[in-house]
Amino acid sequence: MRILIVDDDATLRSMTTALLQREGFETIAVRHGRAAVEAVDRADAGDYAAIVVQVNVTPSPIDAREPTGMALLQHMQKTKPYLVARTVVITTMPRLEVAACAAIVQPFDIGALLEAVRRCLHRS
Repeated sequence: MRILIVDDDATLRSMTTALLQREGFETIAVRHGRAAVEAVDRADAGDYAAIVVQVNVTPSPIDAREPTGMALLQHMQKTKPYLVARTVVITTMPRLEVAACAAIVQPFDIGALLEAVRRCLHRS
């Protein structure tokens, strides 16, 4: 099963990738922005069993023109809503309400991430 990981923080992206690969998942990791939107736009219904996305509401300090995680979720809702139902959102905002399968708050326990991914896999 393939999981798309979207995080603009290279360390967290690498850690999440390694964790999910160790659990036997195939992963594709991209940073926020155009690469994430392109990966979603190219996706067919069976391409990703789940998506793990870091949701920032504010633009990236590196490039404010890059879409945020929230913009990516909105794009998926409009173009491929079935992917939203497979999405685990990682956020620093505990009260953030998003349309997704699961949401976990940073800092998070590794077990919480794995449980959220497995829950989304069972729903799809």
